[in-house]
Amino acid sequence: PFVIVDNALERLPFSTVTMDNAGSVFEAVEYLRSLGHRKIGFLYNSIPSSNDNARRDAFEAAMHQPGLSYSDDLICRVFPVTPGLNAACEDMNRLLDAGRKLPPALFADNDVIAIGAMRAMQERGIRVPQDISMIGFDGLPFSAMSEPTLTTVDVPCADIGRWAVNIIHQQMRGRIRTTCSIHVSTQLHIRKSTAAPRSSGEVWGKE
Repeated sequence: PFVIVDNALERLPFSTVTMDNAGSVFEAVEYLRSLGHRKIGFLYNSIPSSNDNARRDAFEAAMHQPGLSYSDDLICRVFPVTPGLNAACEDMNRLLDAGRKLPPALFADNDVIAIGAMRAMQERGIRVPQDISMIGFDGLPFSAMSEPTLTTVDVPCADIGRWAVNIIHQQMRGRIRTTCSIHVSTQLHIRKSTAAPRSSGEVWGKE
């Protein structure tokens, strides 16, 4: 018996335990909306995992809620994105060099992309959160050490592990004979990288 962890693997007959990507993204978008943001962009990993795809789908669904402004132009596809802060920083620099407009709030696929993007913006005088708010995903330890500290979706990895071990234990004892999919809830950890927009509807970038 086995359980797939941190990957939903939809349409395959395996038990899985992962984070609640959809609920997490909706909570993050709702938080930005509560601050007064109406235009929110998404920094999308161009080499996506199933979790990245789930987050993008959830973001698009969340942005179709009344009172928000969704358009493909506000999906900031950082390309190419390779693991590491330097790569994310370079990709954001390419977006800025190309004159891409950025909304006053950004939600990133993960903390690495978020912090790398923040560094690129800060090097160009774009202030976080005064000019652009940023939210990451994963709750990695270094997100609490960035400048400013990163608002992020904190993933309860230990709880995911406990659920996975429990399922395997029950499978070994013959108490579970069917597959299941568990989505563990997350917590939005609010720090200093998010704030109310300076004025409604503004974007940062060249015309």
